[in-house]
Amino acid sequence: QLAETIEKKQHQITVHTHSLDIVREALRYTPVAVLGLDDQYMVAFINEAAIELFKELPLNFGDELLFCLPELGEMIMHTSESSSNLFLFNRQKFIVRWFNMGTSSTKGKIITLSLVENVPEELSHTQFSASD
Repeated sequence: QLAETIEKKQHQITVHTHSLDIVREALRYTPVAVLGLDDQYMVAFINEAAIELFKELPLNFGDELLFCLPELGEMIMHTSESSSNLFLFNRQKFIVRWFNMGTSSTKGKIITLSLVENVPEELSHTQFSASD
């Protein structure tokens, strides 16, 4: 019975690992820039769109967002979860949204940056910008 329980748990772990690989791959190639941060604002995930967007910066896996891109870090600290916020970077306008993730012992944030052409009226008065 113990061997059966262990085999069942190993199968569950394999399924969860496979699912995680699929999600990671999907996020990696989505056209929206995505950053995953740990609870210390260290970059734990950066997808291809974010790598391209921030290619001029020293922003890589393991770097601190507050050091590499302090304006974005400040925006996240001073705005509400899931709210849409206007962020100017490299002469382009982005809608930034962030979400808490993780459990009570391991928290982090996921951030999305979506390029916009026309800024919604409700966002035109509040914006954060990073220097070029």
